[in-house]
Amino acid sequence: MNILYLLLAVYLIPLIAYVLIVHTYKKYNTENNNKELSGFEIARNILDKHNLEDMYIIEKRGMFTDTYDSKQNVIRLSTPVFHEESVYSLAVASYLATKSYLYNKQDKTIKTKIIVDNFINILITFIYLLLLVGIIINSLPTYKVVLFLLISVIIYNLLTTPIEDKIMQKSLKELKNNKISDKNIEKIKSIYSIMRINGLAQMVISLSNLYYTIKEDAKK
Repeated sequence: MNILYLLLAVYLIPLIAYVLIVHTYKKYNTENNNKELSGFEIARNILDKHNLEDMYIIEKRGMFTDTYDSKQNVIRLSTPVFHEESVYSLAVASYLATKSYLYNKQDKTIKTKIIVDNFINILITFIYLLLLVGIIINSLPTYKVVLFLLISVIIYNLLTTPIEDKIMQKSLKELKNNKISDKNIEKIKSIYSIMRINGLAQMVISLSNLYYTIKEDAKK
């Protein structure tokens, strides 16, 4: 069916975004930051500075599982980001800490985006379920709905990149306040240039993390 080929073509966009995120992780995860701070430590420093001492930062198994949970008001860092002192860990943890304190400071733009992002994450799961149903019953209308939703998610992520840029610029200021070297800052800018498309990669990340969870549970 032509619609299936079109679906695959559109899905290449988040797939390419995911590949770029993975490449960026591999490139910068082996380089330690000059302050020898782990992801947990830099996030804790930023939160404490903004009077969020009671806010939890917890480890979440899996790769690229880093997120800010606004409902629980908790930052969840993947195992590498939580423990390691790499430039990549610094970039991700600082970004999430900055995002969370802006949310708690009632920044309306950030707050609205986080609420919509939570809905988008649910929608991504729904898209996969709907696609599975479409494959089982071989329904052309179902494929069309999936295609429409997929394109809508991609457009949303592209339109909200200026908001991501705002968070990243504030995150860079936080890192400079923590005396992170100019050399590290330049590398983090490179990481952020790719992280701007993290929302697109999330479609693939959510699927890979589901596979990882099932695989790990099967070992128990």
